[in-house]
Amino acid sequence: MRPPYRIGRPAPGRPSVFPRNSAISLNPARANAFQNPDKLVTQAIANLKDSVLLAHKFDRRAAEEFVNATGQVLSIRRPARLKGAEERIDAKRKFNDTATWIQSENLNEGLLTVKFDTHAYSAVDLSDAELSLDLLSFGEQVMVPQVDSITERLEDKVASAMTEFPDVAATAKIPVDLTKATSDEQAGQIIRKSLARLRVQLNKENVPAEGRTAVLGSEAAYYVLNDPNISRANESANGGAAIRQATIGNLYGFDIVESTNDVLAPLGVYAFHRSAIQLVSGAPSVPESAKGGRQAADGFALRWIKDYNSGAAMERSFLSSYWGATLVTDLKKNETNWQDPKNLVKVRGIRVTFTGEPTAPVAK
Repeated sequence: MRPPYRIGRPAPGRPSVFPRNSAISLNPARANAFQNPDKLVTQAIANLKDSVLLAHKFDRRAAEEFVNATGQVLSIRRPARLKGAEERIDAKRKFNDTATWIQSENLNEGLLTVKFDTHAYSAVDLSDAELSLDLLSFGEQVMVPQVDSITERLEDKVASAMTEFPDVAATAKIPVDLTKATSDEQAGQIIRKSLARLRVQLNKENVPAEGRTAVLGSEAAYYVLNDPNISRANESANGGAAIRQATIGNLYGFDIVESTNDVLAPLGVYAFHRSAIQLVSGAPSVPESAKGGRQAADGFALRWIKDYNSGAAMERSFLSSYWGATLVTDLKKNETNWQDPKNLVKVRGIRVTFTGEPTAPVAK
């Protein structure tokens, strides 16, 4: 997987978060080295936020929100669902007939558990020469590759969760065989029309309309971009800024974006509401024996420490983050019991995977 643009080499019009006129230095002979670790972490989070694509499309929570965490499992409370009742306006109550009484219900809340199971980190040993670099060089030559590695692991984790969306090609009546198309343009039209079917499928399950995204695999995006209807939307979207942000356009209520993540199917289309996956992030604590900082912003959390690697007899830059990602399940219609697994369904995110490629028409 590769990010939409490499950290440290910003997209056009986007300034680097490590300014070139920075006067802060890591050279102990010039300024106090590593005296502002919180600033380094803040800049690392800014880079992380600018580089992720998939993680931006889902709800994110800070681990600190959960006071009821047990071990590595965090719980998100799900509201109870009630069936309610109705009766004739002139209904009569009979003392000895409970069927005529007001029918009460019990609140039955559910819990969605998020397994806090991933510690993504990058550790780099630093030579004396590297330690003498100023902040600009340290940011671009050390922190940027470290953030880059964590970003890719986070994106892979989100993509892996997306592959668990149910395939609805059959239920949504979506033809997936692209060999029926005779050109790239026709293939793009087939994929574009599938978005309308995916919209209907989400609507049937009462999935919120606002906050929907359709992520296209690299090959699916190629064909869609050959569809003239999409091309026109792409050219006018946000004055061209959408192209830099991997956004293809907006259609049928979806923000359509392309992902080159290797975990996703190249011919896959993943349609979802942002609540389909819950991401939880936390920053590990800073040991008393090390110098460092930890920050959280917009659902992203990182910790950076400088410690000593006795095995290599070198200083070490250590950047890390805790992560968990879980698909959200909902109750089937007319069900109220969260505790019965048979009542739970995945409806907030769905997918379809196309096959084959356009076939040239037979010459007459």
